[in-house]
Amino acid sequence: MHAICKLNFGQSEYVFVPLPLLLRHYQKDLVDKSSYSISSMSEYSKTVTASGAALLSELSQRVTQVQALVQHHVVERSPSKVRTKFAQLILAAPSAVGSNNEVQSLLSVVTDEIAQIMSAIQLLQCWIQLHVPKVEDGNNFGVEVQKYAFVHLKESLEKWQKIWDSLSDYSSNRATAVEKLNAKANSETSTTTTVTSSRGGKEGDEEKSVTAKVEKQSNAGSQAAEDAIAAVVALDVKWYFNLVRALEGVRDQYAVTEDVITKNRDKIELPRGKNDRAGFNMF
Repeated sequence: MHAICKLNFGQSEYVFVPLPLLLRHYQKDLVDKSSYSISSMSEYSKTVTASGAALLSELSQRVTQVQALVQHHVVERSPSKVRTKFAQLILAAPSAVGSNNEVQSLLSVVTDEIAQIMSAIQLLQCWIQLHVPKVEDGNNFGVEVQKYAFVHLKESLEKWQKIWDSLSDYSSNRATAVEKLNAKANSETSTTTTVTSSRGGKEGDEEKSVTAKVEKQSNAGSQAAEDAIAAVVALDVKWYFNLVRALEGVRDQYAVTEDVITKNRDKIELPRGKNDRAGFNMF
């Protein structure tokens, strides 16, 4: 039997714990923590597996939902007609250009949809990874199928991340273009008028005076520089169609991803057949 000893040295007290007791306590602590980690990992895997399966059943519905958004927000498909429409908005008040509400509304919708599809792709990536079996020799065709689906998702996520990062460019670029437009619309021009007057007298005794008159007039309203107006309009048109393509891209991403995974779902979930138990692994 191992006992804990207490020794007093002057005013200090020291506790000595036998090594076997320390080892037993340490081992018990490791076992408890290990059991907790295994349990937590198991629960997480079950959650991801269930969530991934639920998401797969929703992908075709999401295609329909995004298509409805496209039909609602994309009224005009002709660039020339969109340009004319946006130009009229600016020409109505070129010295006080406001936001393009149509583009802003579309930007808000696209931002939400891209955020949602990126989350969906990340979930499906994890769902596939948690079905990857341990490394073994042979019978790896199913693992190659898993890798094919995973790479599809990985490349898709990288593409959408770049589009997401670029969305803020619209506001910053338009602010610069509008600032230049307002600067030209509110500039002033100076004109000099020369007035010559004569007073009577003898011939050769004419007295002349010259007066310089400076007038300032505002170069506002319809006199705003056409190139500055065109720059703002071109930016709005460009982003309108960029956002339209992005929204259609989200729709197509759901459709293609659903097709890729559904066609290969058996190999993704059971890469080595029905008797195989997948373990966690990383590509």
